[in-house]
Amino acid sequence: MQLPLFPLHTVLFPGTLLHLNIFEPRYKIMLRKCLAKNEPFGVVLIQQGQEAFGPISKVFNVGCTAHIMEIKPTSPSSYNLTAFGYERFRILELYKDRPYLTATVNVFKIEETLTKNTFQSVQNLIPLVKNYLDLLPRIEPSESYIKDFQLPENPVSIIHKAASILQLPGFEKQLLLEAKSLSELAVTVERLYRREITVINQLLETTDLEARRAAWLN
Repeated sequence: MQLPLFPLHTVLFPGTLLHLNIFEPRYKIMLRKCLAKNEPFGVVLIQQGQEAFGPISKVFNVGCTAHIMEIKPTSPSSYNLTAFGYERFRILELYKDRPYLTATVNVFKIEETLTKNTFQSVQNLIPLVKNYLDLLPRIEPSESYIKDFQLPENPVSIIHKAASILQLPGFEKQLLLEAKSLSELAVTVERLYRREITVINQLLETTDLEARRAAWLN
């Protein structure tokens, strides 16, 4: 199938929401066409370039389709858009003959066999996500993080949602999006949560120690 593409510094996962402020003319044109035809667009991570007001960016080969759920005007020249990530795709051929990128793509399904180990990783993720979200505001108090967060019940959705929440560089999240199997994705996401929680705890210990030393010196 053919898709219009929206290059972002964000990785969209299936089953997760995307919130965008749309103000650039080329993407207004693109989204008007999507709405007129009731069709999705594709979200792809930028490999090189910028999101707005520049030449068309170089993008990664695997992305996720986004179905428009809601559009609200924020000014005469911009609006907020909410879209829902639906399924992964792989780019077969890119076209640059329009103001925005388009591509021929095929669906890139994940192998969803739920093994005992995969199920265990999913169960392990639930307390890890809660712990992670509790810790994040302690290292970045000014940031706004998800409160009263509820994971979905479907194991595939749990893993994708957990992957989307991780505060990681885009290229690391892209590797998660490109996982070939659910088992691979589940194990990797669990490992990353354990790594990030360890790092945050070490940062908090360092900060507390520095605070005690500063108090003693004063």
